[in-house]
Amino acid sequence: MQRSGTFTLSCPTRVLFGNGMAKELIPSLPKNCKSVVVVTGASGVAAVPVLRELHQSGMSITQIKCATEPSIPSISAALQKLSGVQPNAIVACGGGSAIDTGKLLTFLLSNKLDITDDFERYDPDLLSTACTIPFLAIPTTAGTGAEVTANAVVSVPAKEAKVSLRGRALNPSIAIVDPVLMRSGPAQVVLRSGLDAITQVIEAYTSIAATPFSDGLSQPSIEKGLNGLRGVMGDNDNQAWVDLAWVSLSSGMALANAGLGAAHGLGCCYRWALRSPTWCVVRSASGACDASQPCVF
Repeated sequence: MQRSGTFTLSCPTRVLFGNGMAKELIPSLPKNCKSVVVVTGASGVAAVPVLRELHQSGMSITQIKCATEPSIPSISAALQKLSGVQPNAIVACGGGSAIDTGKLLTFLLSNKLDITDDFERYDPDLLSTACTIPFLAIPTTAGTGAEVTANAVVSVPAKEAKVSLRGRALNPSIAIVDPVLMRSGPAQVVLRSGLDAITQVIEAYTSIAATPFSDGLSQPSIEKGLNGLRGVMGDNDNQAWVDLAWVSLSSGMALANAGLGAAHGLGCCYRWALRSPTWCVVRSASGACDASQPCVF
């Protein structure tokens, strides 16, 4: 596939990858860190080891649980709970929804803003500037790659729409990708998330905006992701978990530099048209993009 010889690349997030890397969370926090906001999924099961480490460190911990994708009401409720809290860092340990919630809270708290359904009110200069509060993303699903992307998707019920807020301010400061934390997910979530990551590397590889950099991430990840997902679902193989976590991370970096495709666009349209929070085949977070992929091809 012919690629342009002129391109830019972006990955401002520092990445720590590998089994057991969650132990690097405490050393990665700011010096003299006393207060941390931790965003987790609804159950928070996968985040238990991380929460334990933080509590044992003696820091003040405020936990925000995400029952669904971030929305104007859920972010507003989280901001109310955090009223008076002055965190030295924000940590999101969960799936894409938890990480997107963490991104939004970091942006809003850093700039002392409220959530609004009128996103044009946000100063573009603020969105293009790194936040003052460090944000650490720890994914517990191998799927969205949100730990290295510069956007967060939020539902706006008043407009019956989902809006993607974008900019340097949404990039996590640090991503800690520990495949061990991904093993506690239900099989259905593991399958949907894995297919999500594979869809994203396919879309990035076939994108008209693809570059040699994004190709280097996406092209080998297609086969690695398919084999990894088989190994995870079949034998719970350790190396397969590592491979799947790498493919998810690669998908985030690849889409951040090459963009996505029609499968994502169609999937979001299908999901909104059916008002379905969960897709029976592959994906619950951002739409039935994986189910749309065969149609796109």
